[in-house]
Parts: sequence; C-alpha cells; structure tokens
Amino acid sequence: MSRTFLAQVLGLAAVAIAVTSHAGTVAYWRFEQGPADTDITHVAGAANTYSADVLDVSGNGNDLSTWVTGGCCGYIHRTSLP
Repeated sequence: MSRTFLAQVLGLAAVAIAVTSHAGTVAYWRFEQGPADTDITHVAGAANTYSADVLDVSGNGNDLSTWVTGGCCGYIHRTSLP
C-alpha cells in the first residue's frame, strides 16, 4: 500500500466524518452586560477560583470565568463587538 493511497483514504475518511457531523453552538458569551469600559467582576472573590462570571447565553452551561477582577487579563465590558 503506497503512502499516497493511504493519504487519500485518510483524507476521504476525514471528509466523511466532517460532512456527517452536525455543528452547533458550544457557547456564546456577551461581554456587554455591564457598564461600558469597566472590569468584569470575578464573582468568587478569591483569585484563580472558578466562578461563572460571564454567562453562556446559548443555554449549554459553558459559563466563562475571568479568574481575577481587573489587572492582567483585560476582561472588560464593551459597548461595541466585532
């Protein structure tokens, strides 16, 4: 079996899997739920502790944690989104 044939078979298998899978929204976070240009508050209080700081509005429960309030990471409420 040649490498070319094997590559073609693997390529066709990847395409078949991609075509048959159903893509869906995993999470959708809205960063405009607070006052514009203010830090998103880390609800848990203690740094590096998970808390649901930005809710997943897709309904899948994949909430986002900012880990800290302000400082290093730039988690800020925005008024304009791409």
